[in-house]
Amino acid sequence: MHVQARVSIQELDLMKDPQRELEHLRKLATADPNKRFGKLYCLVSHVQLLTIASQRVRQNTGGKTAGIDGQTRKHIDDDMLSRLALELTTRCYQPKPVLRKYIPKGKTRKRTLGIPSIRDRIVQAAVAQVLEAIYEPIFRDCSMGFRPGRNPIQALRHVAQAYKAGATWIIELKVKVKHLCGFTQIPELDLFTSVNALMRGWTNYFRYAHNATQRFGYLTGVVYWLGAHYLGRKYRCSIKKVMRNHYGVDPTSGKRALYTSTQAGKCLYIWNKPPRRCSLFNNVVQAKDVQPLPMTSWASGRSYAQRMEVYNRSEQHCEHCGNISSTLIVHHPHRLGKLPKRKKGKSNVIASGQQQKVKLLCFECHKLHHPGGWSGKNKKSETEYYWRAGCSDELPAQF
Repeated sequence: MHVQARVSIQELDLMKDPQRELEHLRKLATADPNKRFGKLYCLVSHVQLLTIASQRVRQNTGGKTAGIDGQTRKHIDDDMLSRLALELTTRCYQPKPVLRKYIPKGKTRKRTLGIPSIRDRIVQAAVAQVLEAIYEPIFRDCSMGFRPGRNPIQALRHVAQAYKAGATWIIELKVKVKHLCGFTQIPELDLFTSVNALMRGWTNYFRYAHNATQRFGYLTGVVYWLGAHYLGRKYRCSIKKVMRNHYGVDPTSGKRALYTSTQAGKCLYIWNKPPRRCSLFNNVVQAKDVQPLPMTSWASGRSYAQRMEVYNRSEQHCEHCGNISSTLIVHHPHRLGKLPKRKKGKSNVIASGQQQKVKLLCFECHKLHHPGGWSGKNKKSETEYYWRAGCSDELPAQF
């Protein structure tokens, strides 16, 4: 017969610091993995624990996204936390419905996302902190998924130890560089920046593999030939002519590599220097990525090269009123969705996006180009519209 352990009321002193009570829970769970706990709801409803949970929500990038109530992490304040603690204490708290959104998945399918309200996310984070204090000490060390303080590098170290013990393992990867280089409609600046970001992230991740040096040496040749064939198809010329016009010494790495020139006359070189191999048993994680992420704005008609071209052309002047402004918006007068006979397919969408004649406008002139405003179903905040227009993008470090 199974006898359940008694729950001691004195185990939790909820009037004191909740952080200390979480540490007390952690010690009790470590000493007895089968121990049952009570009074946890009172701990979740503590205003200090909700404050700590709100800091987690603020630090999460998803805090910028609003739920069904339209509130984001900017709306978190002491008044909200006090009311939330009161609702939990009086047991009248009711979660709000989850906002459903669809994002593309593959060519035709869509993936469903559920976005809770900001209040519900704070409560969920508070519950997660209590559960982590109880279950983290009894999880196995080989468990890495969705745990605080764990990362893929630590998982690779465990795989390496298992491999030395006699286990076999396989890492499967799909490199998208070949797919990107297949579209000659992509501007050179966009393609080179995206390929560099993909290769930099992939090699930093797999630099801990035992055969990283050999495979990285092979990949430098693959990236070179894919880039050379892309330029050859784009300019309808031979590889020999590509070498003559787009091949030189990268001042950063000291190696010869393909490059593309910008309107300002600066050169962006394609990825040519892989990182050095590191040991899995090194306690210092040396992977570092501070460069821009891969850009796919060209797929919807918002090319980075096109944006930089209009910035260089206008010289910080509004192209409608001529005034100088520090904040200018890239305006797309001819949207792809407004074309009467828009051709389908990625290549046609990318090509039609590059044919748009974009303009650089100040905020007041941009409102004149949208006389109806942003009211109705398509209402967007000014911050979101600035982000969608691409004004928050910065030039990569190479420029």
